[in-house]
Amino acid sequence: MIRARLSAAVALGAMVLVSACGSDETAGPAPSASNTPTPSPTPSPSPTTSTIPPRTQTTTYAPGFTPDQDRALEGFQITIINTQTGASLPGGGAVIDSAVALSERGPRSSDGERFTGSVTYTLGTRRAVYVDGANNTSPFTGEAASFTSREGAVEWTANSLSLPAGDSSLIWRQTDPFNLGTSAFYSLLMLENRQSDRVTRSMFFGGSITDANDLPPSGVESQRTRIVLQSDEPGDGSYELAGEGDLRIDYFTGNVSGTIALLPTQGSRAQPLNLVIDGSIDAGRRWVRADLSGGGSGRFAGAFFGPYGGEIAATVRFERGNGQSFYGRLEARRR
Repeated sequence: MIRARLSAAVALGAMVLVSACGSDETAGPAPSASNTPTPSPTPSPSPTTSTIPPRTQTTTYAPGFTPDQDRALEGFQITIINTQTGASLPGGGAVIDSAVALSERGPRSSDGERFTGSVTYTLGTRRAVYVDGANNTSPFTGEAASFTSREGAVEWTANSLSLPAGDSSLIWRQTDPFNLGTSAFYSLLMLENRQSDRVTRSMFFGGSITDANDLPPSGVESQRTRIVLQSDEPGDGSYELAGEGDLRIDYFTGNVSGTIALLPTQGSRAQPLNLVIDGSIDAGRRWVRADLSGGGSGRFAGAFFGPYGGEIAATVRFERGNGQSFYGRLEARRR
């Protein structure tokens, strides 16, 4: 069922990530049967001592997940398209080909580039409209038969008016990646459409993006960072990686860097990765984007959220050297 599929994807570490497409019917290339030893992950360096000046702004921000009020949320969309190739796995299941695309260039307007995904939510009618980077809209009504509200999440199912024929869902949920018991200033939004031989999933993080004049004007800090990646191809099991480390942010040069060791989660067939981050911030638009390397290549794109840029949330695309596509999330908090 669509709801079961969606819940499985969202459970990717308390939030879903997107890139390969699929859930329990997805996976990545089977691990090699060779006797090559598993490489030891490189440990993350010690956190950088913060030198950012004290905050001077008094701007207040709403939590990222607020279904009790009207909201307009934006972020960098990542899309995963999982397609059955027609071939069969040894166990009889269908082989999955997963295509992952991270959209970093949204529609242009008089004030420049915009984000590539957005959702508008209206409390009075419980109506939500998902708009992608090409301005395609997917509206969902708030009728009782298709709307579900539970602790930390709301979900609309099977009543999009513009998606291709097939089951469709939209979920909006809060996240707490470090189990701090507090609501983040961003939230996860994910659109899914399921057809007989293909599953398409698009997602982004949206919420209370930090005002441009509320970022640290100078200094260096390390934010505690968690990354979760998964692959849905070829469909023969779990290929999930997770790890924590430090993201070093230099507000004077605009550089963002770090190395984070990702290890397979329980039951995962994925091999470890040492993910190297090299990117930059755009203080004017409060964006964070970076190249990823270490056993493959990829990108992440996200934004600062909340007071003084105290949180970062980004969608992640990564492809290993063997061609296996991964998707996921990066979430960071000021220490």
